[in-house]
Amino acid sequence: MDFGVQTPEKNGYKFNEITSLTGVKPYVLRFWESEFEQINPVVNEAGQKIYAKSDLLVVKTVKRLLFEDKLSIPEARTLLDKEIEAISSASPEPEVLVATPDLKEQSKELKAALEDIIEKGAQAKSEASNEDFVCKASSLASRIKRDFKVNQRSLNERDVVNLVSAKKKLTKLLGTLQELEARRGWN
Repeated sequence: MDFGVQTPEKNGYKFNEITSLTGVKPYVLRFWESEFEQINPVVNEAGQKIYAKSDLLVVKTVKRLLFEDKLSIPEARTLLDKEIEAISSASPEPEVLVATPDLKEQSKELKAALEDIIEKGAQAKSEASNEDFVCKASSLASRIKRDFKVNQRSLNERDVVNLVSAKKKLTKLLGTLQELEARRGWN
C-alpha cells in the first residue's frame, strides 16, 4: 500500500531507509539484491550499504512487478530489464508527443479486449462458482477503462512497455476464459 509517503531527496539512502520507504521487509530486500543485479548498493567505509535514488526506484518497481502484477522473479527480471532499457534509450523528453499508428492500433485492441472481458463476465455472472472471478474482472476492467478515458494523453516509453505487457496478460486471460466457456458450455 502506498500511503503517500514522500521520498526525501538525497544522494544516498541507508538500508533501513529503503525498507521504510518501500515497505519491503529487510530479508526480502536482501534476497532481491541477489536476484536483481539492478539493485546495486555501495558499501561505505563503515560497512553500511548505501543505495542510490535509482536503487530506490528499482526496488519500488520490483515490488510492483512481483506483488501487484503477480509476476514470477524471472518474468519480473525480464520486464525490469525492458523498462530500464526503454527509459535509458528514451530521448530527454519524457513523453512521446505523437503516437504512432501501431501504438494507436494496440490501444484499440487492448480496449476491445477489455470490453470483451466485461461482456463475457456479465454473461457468466449467473454462475455461482465463477462469481468472485467475474466481480474482480469486471471491477478491474471498469477501472482500467475509466483511467484510460481520464488519462488520454501522449504515452511515454514506459507506458508503451506496460501496455504491451497488459495486452499479453489480457490475451492469456481471454484464452483461459474461452477454455472455461467451452468446458462448461457457456454460450
